[in-house]
Amino acid sequence: MFDKKKQSLEAHFSYKIGDLATSYLGPKAITMHIVSYAERADMQILVAKDIIPDPQILAKCFEDALLEMKEAVEVAT
Repeated sequence: MFDKKKQSLEAHFSYKIGDLATSYLGPKAITMHIVSYAERADMQILVAKDIIPDPQILAKCFEDALLEMKEAVEVAT
C-alpha cells in the first residue's frame, strides 16, 4: 500500500494546493505538518525567522508536548 501511495499523484497535488494557498494568502509565521505512519510521527515546521527567531526551541516544545500526550495515553490504557 505504501508504494502505491508514493506512486500516486496525491503528494504532487497536495504540494500544488499548499503552494497556491500560500501564494494567495501570503506566508504566515508558522506552518506545521505532522505525518504518522507505522508507530512513527514525523513533524515538519516552517517558520518566518523574523517572527520566530529560534525555531529549534519551538520544535523542542512541540516534541515535549507530543511526548507528554503519548505518556498520558499510555497511562490511561
